[in-house]
Order: sequence, then C-alpha cells, then structure tokens
Amino acid sequence: MFLSIFLQVDTATTGTSVASQSVFDIILNSGPLGITIISIQVLLVFIALYIFIERYFTISAVVKEDQRVMQNLRSNIGSGNISTIQSICASSDTPLARMIEKDYSD
Repeated sequence: MFLSIFLQVDTATTGTSVASQSVFDIILNSGPLGITIISIQVLLVFIALYIFIERYFTISAVVKEDQRVMQNLRSNIGSGNISTIQSICASSDTPLARMIEKDYSD
C-alpha cells in the first residue's frame, strides 16, 4: 500500500529553495510579545539551572556526613530506641540528622 504511494511521488526537483533563517532572526521577527515570552523562558531556564546545581551540592554535602553518627543511628534504629535516636539527632547539627529527627518526633 505504501509502496504505491511512494512510487507516485515526483522526485524531480522543481527549483524551489528553502530559505534558511537563524534562531536569532526568528526571535527578532516574532514581535514584542514573542521576545517577551522567549526572554521569560530563558530566565526560567537559568533559575532552574541554579536550583538544580544548588540542590546537587546540598545533597552531596548530606552524603558526606559523619559515618560514626550514622552507624550509631543505624544501630539504634534497628533496636528501636526512639528516645536515643532523638537525642543523637538533636546533638548533631546535620541536614540528615534533622530529617531523621522529624521522622521520629512525636
């Protein structure tokens, strides 16, 4: 079925040429509203990149926590000592300890 459609296409060039435009030309020809919309999109891309990079560094810092505190928390979580878990988390001022403390708060 498709073969018969493809065979009907005239492959001879008729001399039509496609005018190429750069992205900058398209933006300038879009008018004030188009330029405003594209400017807002570019601004949002930079904001998203900033948030992504900031979160990446924050999460990287959380991963590099004190392993002694984490081992102590793991052993107490396994044994179910909730009051000890809360006191360990309160004494260590790390983002991960604050998250675990909120999990085990009353």
